[in-house]
Amino acid sequence: MAATLSSFSDDLHSPIMSPPSKKAGTEKICIDEMLEKYCGEFGKWQLKHFILTCLAWALEAFHTMVMIFADREPDWKCVEGMECSADGSVCDMASSSWEWIGGKDASTVTEWSLICGDKFKVGLVQAVFFTGCMIGAGVFGHLSDSSLGRKGSLKVVCSLNAIFGCLTAFSPNYWTYVFLRLLTGFSNGGVGLCAFVLATEPIGHSKRGMAGMSTFYFFSGGIAILSGIAYIFQTWRALYIAASIPSLLYYCLFQWETPSRRSCPLTR
Repeated sequence: MAATLSSFSDDLHSPIMSPPSKKAGTEKICIDEMLEKYCGEFGKWQLKHFILTCLAWALEAFHTMVMIFADREPDWKCVEGMECSADGSVCDMASSSWEWIGGKDASTVTEWSLICGDKFKVGLVQAVFFTGCMIGAGVFGHLSDSSLGRKGSLKVVCSLNAIFGCLTAFSPNYWTYVFLRLLTGFSNGGVGLCAFVLATEPIGHSKRGMAGMSTFYFFSGGIAILSGIAYIFQTWRALYIAASIPSLLYYCLFQWETPSRRSCPLTR
């Protein structure tokens, strides 16, 4: 009886599954060591992946900086035959005595008269946009670590940027414009975050710092390209469409093109 109880007690304390046997030559390495040893720190497939992913930074610059051109206050001139002083303030003149150079659809300022007592509304829409960026960065930062993943989150934010940006071009009034800029900021806030991590993750540790700093060249390049787009499209509605369509094209490219990782034997 005692022997039976002793055997039963041993069974209670013994593991259900036996521990795996240690094979000879088993090697434990971290992800950075794996990249350096088996994949290379910054090979051809990593460079292609880096460039494709970082193009999203240029698109983020489009949606962030487009307000510089869309919300600008253009020059004005006196209407011929009307009493007007070119050196004075339009706030002290009759509205019929002067006119905007470029027409009323040149910017949001000219279309909705965001001058004089309403000049604060220009800064308000910019503040709302960056509030949306702050919220979106937190939301999509969490989603990129959980259900959507890095690539999934980047595709979602780029598609939303294209949708909200094009809808902004059809804003019937100022407050609709503010709301759509809030939504654009919400989606735009996740672009840089997802693109930065996705672009630098597969790069070896000795090259990762240089690659991370290089991502900002794409943002600066996007600002330069946007200047050319704004020169071509002189009205704010056309500018928003022109600055938003590249996000849709990028989504299609990112959906179709997946950089090959066959150069790395661990990712075949």
